Amino acid sequence: MDADGFRLDMITPSEALLAALQMEGFRAGDHAIPHERGWPAVRFWVTKSWYARIIFGTCRGPSILCARAQYTKGDAEGSWWHRAAVEMPWLRNGVPYTDTACIDLDDDPVELAAGSMPLFFHREPPPAVSDGIAYSLALRTDGFRADLRFGNPKDTHLRQLAGAIYSVLDTLPEPIRERLKGAGFLV
Repeated sequence: MDADGFRLDMITPSEALLAALQMEGFRAGDHAIPHERGWPAVRFWVTKSWYARIIFGTCRGPSILCARAQYTKGDAEGSWWHRAAVEMPWLRNGVPYTDTACIDLDDDPVELAAGSMPLFFHREPPPAVSDGIAYSLALRTDGFRADLRFGNPKDTHLRQLAGAIYSVLDTLPEPIRERLKGAGFLV
């Protein structure tokens, strides 16, 4: 159980993704970046964050952690940042490993898609092709938590949400996008 009495969920980002954004945990609120002597040199307040995990059949795909925050202590006090960290699974000589990349975002397509999605909707007729991809998405703000899991999105709203997740991957530098395309993670 967490401090709010909720069962800890299973949709949580890796330590590497949290470290890439210098977050102490997957939550809204105060985070500190310690000085080499141990005391907090920089503090920031996360207003919202989301984490998405993509599964291609039985293969793990890219994972994304995104957060928007304002510095509350340090040289950049008062300024805002909006970043995403992407973790990509690879195989080298049959041995799995991951790479992590960080990107600054101007806007957040997942926030827009999730914000316009009705919580209760009817299922529309499915398209002719299902993509065999499963998605887990966790959303966190100061006053809201949601964990969504869906696969083969058929509904317009879920397809828009899946497309928004992929649009964050499209902002990665070209060499990384080409590598993701080569691995079958991007079209």
